[in-house]
Amino acid sequence: TSQDAVFEINASDPESTPFIINYYLDGVSQGSGVPGYNILTFSGLSLIMHTLRLEAVEQVVGGETTVFSYNWLISDLVITDIDLNGGRYSSLVIGSDGLARISYYDTTNTDLKFVQCGGGCTDAPTQFAVIDVSDINNPVTVATRALSGVDPTGSQPDGYRIYYYDKRVYILTHDTAGPEFHIFDVSIPISPIEIGKKELTTTVNDLVVRNDIAYLAAESDARGELLIYDVSNPVLTDPNSIFEIVNASRNLSGNENGASVYFLGDKLYLGRESVGAGPELYIFDASSPRTVVGGLPILGNPAEIGTDVLGIRVTGKFAFLATSKTNEEFQIWNISRPDSITLIKKYNFGNIVSGGIDYEPDFIYSTGNATPNFQILYSP
Repeated sequence: TSQDAVFEINASDPESTPFIINYYLDGVSQGSGVPGYNILTFSGLSLIMHTLRLEAVEQVVGGETTVFSYNWLISDLVITDIDLNGGRYSSLVIGSDGLARISYYDTTNTDLKFVQCGGGCTDAPTQFAVIDVSDINNPVTVATRALSGVDPTGSQPDGYRIYYYDKRVYILTHDTAGPEFHIFDVSIPISPIEIGKKELTTTVNDLVVRNDIAYLAAESDARGELLIYDVSNPVLTDPNSIFEIVNASRNLSGNENGASVYFLGDKLYLGRESVGAGPELYIFDASSPRTVVGGLPILGNPAEIGTDVLGIRVTGKFAFLATSKTNEEFQIWNISRPDSITLIKKYNFGNIVSGGIDYEPDFIYSTGNATPNFQILYSP
């Protein structure tokens, strides 16, 4: 139950290769050490699962990095002898979610009693979780992280959107007290490290990342519905290391928010909330986002969908759209000619939720907030 921790570390290299040791606690850097005997001391730790990660980095050209990770749980749970109160054979286990389960045999009525610690057992928010699903019948939480700098008492500090690309995870919150945009290095999934954060001062409803550039479907009336950021070299302690490519971002006519975004080839697809008498689906030329002037060029004529475009997936000449229009929640459009985007088919998919659509060859998957909550469309 102690909220303090002391680690004694004795590190050496049998080949006498020079190296340093980088220390991380719950993904946050704790500085570096040198070979030999070192002591790490932590105090006042939160009542959650913690991860200590050590990276031994050889200081030679082409040197290797060796990683060690250790997890431990700090809990305020105290087990006492309950035999005098009719209980026997008591046991305590820690579940895969890091929460406690207590069971015992009640000799007064021969019942088996079970108590599970709820979310209140932790006093710190954890907006990011890594779950091992290699056994689909027994998914296991292997790491949790709080988002750096986010005020847990502020407005909507919860995680809102998540995207994985090239061993990094990108997480968004709603517009909140603190940075809304966070980047984690998940090259070692059981030990994610937050490596960057950025205050966006707006809510972003969807994102996609390609070639170290993040494309954000945003709610900012002043700055635009499409915000584009350079994420090539994030540094957690330097918010300016993540910066907007202002000349590539787009502020479209009207105040309707950006709602969805998708990237394929060198084209970016953006969906907006319903504009009324105006387009909601845009195709942009994203071949040169770092050098463009005046915003990403719009290809062809944006299409008027007539409703909110909540999700986009594209393959070949087809754009699959999740919309908010009753009885027409799933739509297929022909986008082979950006100057003449045409409707192919509409389906009643029952209240598709924002971000609730995905595609893989021959299959469309969608989730909704009404029965049926999960649907699959197959088209060979």
